[in-house]
Amino acid sequence: MNEFTKKELAYVGKTFVFKGTSYKCVQVIRMYWEKEEPLALVQRVDDDECFPLSECTVLEITKKQVRVSTSDFVLSHGKAPRGIGGWAFYFPQHQTTEWAPRGTYTASKKWAINRAVELGTTLVEVGS
Repeated sequence: MNEFTKKELAYVGKTFVFKGTSYKCVQVIRMYWEKEEPLALVQRVDDDECFPLSECTVLEITKKQVRVSTSDFVLSHGKAPRGIGGWAFYFPQHQTTEWAPRGTYTASKKWAINRAVELGTTLVEVGS
């Protein structure tokens, strides 16, 4: 039995909690010695870890929970972000930077908030 249900595959790319610590699931796998129970695979710099899905809780993030920090931008530029251009956003919990589609800061900020919800993260930093 190698196929997964939609509920099991919903963990992929999401942040989940296992015993009080949050992780990002990169893949759902099965190992024959685990009695076919699906596991959430988490990749780390030093080693990979697997957690049983039955003991994991996916964090559901809403747009209202996402905080957009402009402090680094203001420190670097001396003013709040505004205008039209290419905007980069850093997602610290995933240690990734992504560029929003070119446009106004307001539209790019909305894009970053939606992306944060997809990633399951509550903090976004505006690139400086």
